[in-house]
Amino acid sequence: MRKKLETKISRRSFLKGAVAGAALLGGSGIPYAPTVTAAAKPLKIALFEPFTGMPLSAAFSKDGYEFAMVDWGKNTVAGRKIELLYIDTELKPEIAKKKARDAVLNDKVEILIGEEASSIEITLGIVAKESGIFSVIGNAVADSFTIDNYDKIYPNAVVAGGFSTNPVRGMALYMKDTAPQGATVTVLSPNYVWGWDCWDRFKKDITKLRPDIKILPKEAEAWPRLGERGFEPFISSVLARKPDYLFSAHWGDDAIAVVRQAKAMGALEKTKWIMSTMACDEFRVLGAKDAMQGVIFGGFGGYWWEDPNPVMQDFGKRWYKRFGYYPGYSSSTAYAGLHLILQIIEATKGSAKPEDILKVMFDRKWDSFAGKLPIRKIDHQLMLPYQVGETTVIDTAPYHSLKNMKILSGEQVSLTPEELQALRAGVKK
Repeated sequence: MRKKLETKISRRSFLKGAVAGAALLGGSGIPYAPTVTAAAKPLKIALFEPFTGMPLSAAFSKDGYEFAMVDWGKNTVAGRKIELLYIDTELKPEIAKKKARDAVLNDKVEILIGEEASSIEITLGIVAKESGIFSVIGNAVADSFTIDNYDKIYPNAVVAGGFSTNPVRGMALYMKDTAPQGATVTVLSPNYVWGWDCWDRFKKDITKLRPDIKILPKEAEAWPRLGERGFEPFISSVLARKPDYLFSAHWGDDAIAVVRQAKAMGALEKTKWIMSTMACDEFRVLGAKDAMQGVIFGGFGGYWWEDPNPVMQDFGKRWYKRFGYYPGYSSSTAYAGLHLILQIIEATKGSAKPEDILKVMFDRKWDSFAGKLPIRKIDHQLMLPYQVGETTVIDTAPYHSLKNMKILSGEQVSLTPEELQALRAGVKK
């Protein structure tokens, strides 16, 4: 699937969607002359999504890209016409790699943005560096992106949705203060790099914060494939071990299936679930019927509708008015990725060359749905916040409120620079 979208923003749609936050341009910084002045040719940006494989998540992301253009308020950046090309990855890294290379060679794409699955995000990052262009990870990505694959990807990338550590560390910090003494925990997560990295980091963090909490042996774990839809046997196998907590890193269509099947089995009442990778996106599909009570949950991707941050509140209200649901990680981070790179290219005066992007990327704070935020130099991460608490079912959309909500900064939920340096050094040994 490849669909070209020439972004056209009418006066009506601009006024409807961007009353309070439209036309958010990059902040002021030290001016400089790009090494190569960009010609007036169109800026082509390829947006990679799993339109087949995880269609609901892809649809949410597409809403995010649309809203980013509404808030941008024009169909040009630094005098260059913006052309968006939607490309279907089919949720397969090898297909994503071929299509990314074709987009660069044949379509003359200058920026790659995407995707939902970490294996594909890593692939896009590698292709971008090999091709001498820049990639934007408009979603959360496994820590392996910035650790195991650091030399293959950096410096040609920016991460707009955080890493697998962010939601997991938030969950561990919450459990540090709430879990009973000697509690047990096991995992039900997708069997690929995102699930592996999330579980690995959670075990390390919770063991450090609460050494009394017991991680059950591997025999108690369940690892269904990414894209699995029949979760009942996996749920039954982990519940047979009677864990006090069950950690899940499922997302998108998979997470919806997990919740619905777990609820039908009464599994949500048999253990305390830790849903590290869901957000308001999925709540739109679950609705009131399948709302979850008492699940440890967070604002994955940096957005949560109850966060009192006035910029975030305005963003959520405008989003809800346009789309009829509150944004979550797929939609809000897709928005963040596209909106961020447009600001950066405006600041470079139209150049999409990696060397020019890197000259401006760290010297200011950038507009986001959470306010003005910096990009951290050590991992090129936009430092979004994180909210965590326990779900309480309510009568109105999104049918979930967070009890005992804690709001954590990007720094609190990220790997420290010292941790990152040590982990990268370990890969090189």
